[in-house]
Amino acid sequence: MAEIRYKQFNKDSKDCSLGQICSEPLSYGMGAAAIQFNGDYKYIRITDIDDETRSFIDDDPTSPDEVPDERYYLKESDIVFARTGASVGKSYRYKNSDGKLVYAGFLIRARIDLTKANQNYVFGQTLTNKYNKWVKVMSTRSGQPGINADEYSSMPIKLVDKEEQDLIGSFLEKLEKQIELANQEIEAWKTIKDNLVEQLIYKSGFKRAILSSLVEKKHKVEKECTGYIEISDVIPNENRYLFDEAKELAAGAKKAEEGCILVSTVRPTRGAICTLNQNSYVSGAFLQLYPKIGINRDYLLFAISSYRFLHKMGSFSTGSTYPTIDKDDILSFEIPVPETSVQNDIAERINQIARLITMKVEKRNHLVNRRLALLNKLY
Repeated sequence: MAEIRYKQFNKDSKDCSLGQICSEPLSYGMGAAAIQFNGDYKYIRITDIDDETRSFIDDDPTSPDEVPDERYYLKESDIVFARTGASVGKSYRYKNSDGKLVYAGFLIRARIDLTKANQNYVFGQTLTNKYNKWVKVMSTRSGQPGINADEYSSMPIKLVDKEEQDLIGSFLEKLEKQIELANQEIEAWKTIKDNLVEQLIYKSGFKRAILSSLVEKKHKVEKECTGYIEISDVIPNENRYLFDEAKELAAGAKKAEEGCILVSTVRPTRGAICTLNQNSYVSGAFLQLYPKIGINRDYLLFAISSYRFLHKMGSFSTGSTYPTIDKDDILSFEIPVPETSVQNDIAERINQIARLITMKVEKRNHLVNRRLALLNKLY
């Protein structure tokens, strides 16, 4: 029984399955590789769905390398679900404001019948603790994390009267709007920060040095490490990461020390770059950088997180669906390097903006957590 209800409604909710409120069977996405955005339709994959807000990440859009059939385009009543991997269960509700979207093969689409259910109301149930428990049970039955279309179709859904659904859906949409506005503010400050990096670092006429000359060639990690950080744990373009001390190690995990700068070599233009706050095991797909004495750690972090540096990494990447770059190629890139005192001054000026962005992110996350707490009482 829901803890929160509109006073004018007192009928008990009904149990049904997701498949029963869809206008057609759940379906798998397009199995094409991703290429550079063609200016028309975008490709949404599991990694294009933000883990925290469940919004579409539009900062580095791609397109499928084949012309998509009409059935692969998302519509306003659609919800897609990740069907495999560590992100199984992750959901996204399509909005027209996200533009023309084609969904990829590792996603499953549910097209809600709007005469039976409100899509916002249904989507809200995919953000609850109850849903996460269902995903955990369903995805481990075969031993390999994954949920197929038939299993998603059987997902239990709580339905109240359509009128109450619409009221709840409208309220959730307003809350989502607040989160979107907070995201827009964050993106605006990120642009300011990027411009500042460009002006202070790349347009100041400093002498240049290749990255490999600024970091230790070999760094033996002897300290004890805990937890495991993979590329998907790093928030793109925010220089921060999510840490779970109990996370199991994956094959190829490496030790890394506090203060190490991690640079993702997979889909490098996304900007999955951060500085470690503790000794930890990390994915072997990260390039680990330990700045030499005289190189300001934050200065180096900002220089290699810039749009200019990310764009260069993209130009050296190979592969389509998940482009990768060789670690030695990254180490061969040049960046401007002034005297240490100037590095310190520049790093502090940029950090002032970075700290403001962190505050805005925390405010946004408060809204996300507030939504989650409310959803767990609504369903």
